[in-house]
Amino acid sequence: MSATNEKVLGHFLKYKRLSADPSVFGITRGPHRRVTGLRREEVAERAHVSTDWYARIEQGRLGANPSPEVLAALCRVLQLSPAETRYVFNLVGQRPLERPVSGVSAALRDLMLAQLPRPAYLMDRQLTIVAWNPAFAAVYGNLTGQSALQRNAVWRIFHDPFLQTAVDDWREVAHLQTARFRQIYSSDADSAFLYRVFTTIKNNPVFQEAWDRLAVAEPDEMRFLLTFSENSDLYLVETTLQTPTGEYYLAVQNAGDTPTLMTLTQLGENI
Repeated sequence: MSATNEKVLGHFLKYKRLSADPSVFGITRGPHRRVTGLRREEVAERAHVSTDWYARIEQGRLGANPSPEVLAALCRVLQLSPAETRYVFNLVGQRPLERPVSGVSAALRDLMLAQLPRPAYLMDRQLTIVAWNPAFAAVYGNLTGQSALQRNAVWRIFHDPFLQTAVDDWREVAHLQTARFRQIYSSDADSAFLYRVFTTIKNNPVFQEAWDRLAVAEPDEMRFLLTFSENSDLYLVETTLQTPTGEYYLAVQNAGDTPTLMTLTQLGENI
């Protein structure tokens, strides 16, 4: 890549970073937040690259060309349109991946928010939660400030103390998430992020038990009982749909019985 293109690319990515919508990733604009868009470290973390490496891109001193996968990840985090994604790849002298990665659209985010009072959330292709509605936060806690690893649905089922104690049949849910992880990992075996997820759960005996069964599953439907409070259990039927582009999954947790419906309705009135 020429020195001119390096500077053009850096300027463009910086502009898009400062104009990106932080709320897509659950980042709230607090009174002490001076950056209008995303911080460099926030982009780097979500694209799974170092902050120093990303800073060099913006400063126009990249050097070696990044891989198509890294470029696609940056385009996703910066919420670039398909045309903007092609522009970035053109500057580097590469062709976009077959399915350019873009950010969560406003329409998709609105669809998720419209599921209230039902908990709903969005996951990327690697089953990492990237957005959620207030009902999800009320039941599971606000994920703002957590790393991509901590927001990964597979990592969470094995490491989140709340899920391990609140999910009635935790072992069965863990087995299902393992089967989903096998499917996702097989489609992106070179992913450093998915390998990191794997290394953090591979020694868990329940994961080992499920992994050895060689079960494979797509994210679709899951039923489970969740202890919500001392006097309230939620019987939830989670339905997961993939967007037409294949970039995201929308998961909606419907009430599986009347008491759960009443609890979720009351919860929605207080949000």
